[in-house]
Amino acid sequence: MALLFSADGVQLFRTGSYSVWPFLVINLNLPPEERYPPFLNTYNPRYRTDNLLPLGITPGPKSPQDLDSFIAPFLKELELLQKGVAAYDAFTKSPFVLKAHLVLVTGDTPAISKLLHLSGHTAKYPCRACTLEGTLSRYTITNEKDNTTTNHAMHYFPPRATVPLRTFESYQRNGQQCINNGRPKKKVNVMGVTEISPLAILKYISIPDCSPFDVMHLVFLGFTRDMCKLLNGTYFARRRSDLSGVQMDPKVWEAFGRDMAKIQAPMSWGRYQTSAMSC
Repeated sequence: MALLFSADGVQLFRTGSYSVWPFLVINLNLPPEERYPPFLNTYNPRYRTDNLLPLGITPGPKSPQDLDSFIAPFLKELELLQKGVAAYDAFTKSPFVLKAHLVLVTGDTPAISKLLHLSGHTAKYPCRACTLEGTLSRYTITNEKDNTTTNHAMHYFPPRATVPLRTFESYQRNGQQCINNGRPKKKVNVMGVTEISPLAILKYISIPDCSPFDVMHLVFLGFTRDMCKLLNGTYFARRRSDLSGVQMDPKVWEAFGRDMAKIQAPMSWGRYQTSAMSC
């Protein structure tokens, strides 16, 4: 069996800041939509509520400081399932050895940062997949009502010709350097890694390959919208001179919009003259 593990923070109430973290496992052996089993005239897809495996939930009211302690029992069970456990197939009426492997870990960037011990999306090295290095930008915001100013600083990421990708070996090396430099007593990070996740002990977990960007957080929760605003110069109330290399020329932006308008079904996404299978 191939399993997907997902964790994310959830606000329980519309007002206040009471947050809990549910843990969910999905069986990837089930088909996404088809009838299953095929001899039954019912639909039993992968993401049907009955097929989801809820593991647990953190108590709140704030996000857990030590997420590893909550998933420790799950990791012990996964280590056992990797070796295999005795099971019985009621369909074939025969015993067999059941093995299960965790192959994917998903969630938004804060969740992945906690699970994989990365520095996070506001850090100098924010990306789970590469070592893109941010450039610190300092700017001042003036309050027009009382004419007061406040100083701010954040990293931005101008286009670069090449960006080295992370590998499982480099992730482990950077994490070990953090441990040698004083973790956990002193919080440090090397290239955006703050420690080695206990998930790394599992047989088929290779960070960052096991944690791809999922469609829900990448597209449907506002990332694309914010990127469009940043590129066309409307993300900030006033045009920022330090982002001149990021914001697109209005004519280029209009041409880009015309190309985007031609995109219809997801199977048509990708470069020109490529089939849907190769996208």
